[in-house]
Amino acid sequence: MPANQALQAIAGMARSYDTRQACLEMNGHRT
Repeated sequence: MPANQALQAIAGMARSYDTRQACLEMNGHRT
């Protein structure tokens, strides 16, 4: 797998994780 593709995959996972965390914090459920 090209490095560029790997970086995009990692960035996508980090972005979805951040979005999920922000959602949880707005709902008052801190992990």
